[in-house]
Amino acid sequence: MLRGEQIMKRIQLQVEIREKSGKEESKRLKRNGYVPGVFYSPHDKSNILLKIPEKELFRFLSDKKHAHGIIDLKIKTDDKKEITRLALMKDFQYNSLKRKINHFDFYGVTLKEKVTLELPLILEGEPKGIKEGGILDISLREVEVECLPADAPESINIDISEMGFNDVITLQDVVMPKGVKL
Repeated sequence: MLRGEQIMKRIQLQVEIREKSGKEESKRLKRNGYVPGVFYSPHDKSNILLKIPEKELFRFLSDKKHAHGIIDLKIKTDDKKEITRLALMKDFQYNSLKRKINHFDFYGVTLKEKVTLELPLILEGEPKGIKEGGILDISLREVEVECLPADAPESINIDISEMGFNDVITLQDVVMPKGVKL
């Protein structure tokens, strides 16, 4: 009844290295249309300070699966070189009054270590119970899974077309793709 969708495609995101940190530097970056951020990983000796144009980050975050997926982070250095890191969007701070992103965090991962992801639940079909006058009550829109980055599906799809009155689908009904666990 529940199945994983196709394997998640890795998204590419271009960011730039920033040299300075601190409150004044953050203000300067924001005035110039950038959002400050950081990349950190247990596999790197130190954190990498980053910046990205705010418009680019908004466009990236507007697609829900990007915010949850594995990212090929393309880091442009000052000397025009490019470093690539495999990452997850760990956090971002959003000021809802100003409608601005204040900061973002990327967490470095490897293809050999399991990651925890939140994946969207996609409901497919129209339940029989709705056709008979019932109401579909959805209490969960995402699930948290653990898997290797190469095994990560883009979403978990649920065929609800056979659901009748008072039918319930629980997480126990979930049949996950190979290598993926709730």
